Amino acid sequence: MTLDVYDLQLVNGDLAFGPDDEPRYVAGVDAVAQDVRHRLLESGTVPAIVGEDAAPESALAAIALEVEDDTRVVPGTAAAEVATPDPARPHRREVTVTARTTDGKTVEATATT
Repeated sequence: MTLDVYDLQLVNGDLAFGPDDEPRYVAGVDAVAQDVRHRLLESGTVPAIVGEDAAPESALAAIALEVEDDTRVVPGTAAAEVATPDPARPHRREVTVTARTTDGKTVEATATT
């Protein structure tokens, strides 16, 4: 079974347009990843851990549960981790979530705050 999911592509919170000035679309796992990324940012869970020196396990578990609320994600497969990609900017964090979709593919979404 493949995910028959389509969504308008968003880049930095704005619609993405192609060279013909038509909106771009994302499909399948890319659409799920986009939805997961936005869900994380809108939930308030990701911004809450950015200021922490180390992400508490309970916060990472809450993020995983938030992702697993999506019916296209297999429960029990989501995992979250926090990284500081630029040591010169230690308060800028990336939260990366991976999970398995109902069609057996792996979705990965990164939210940077």
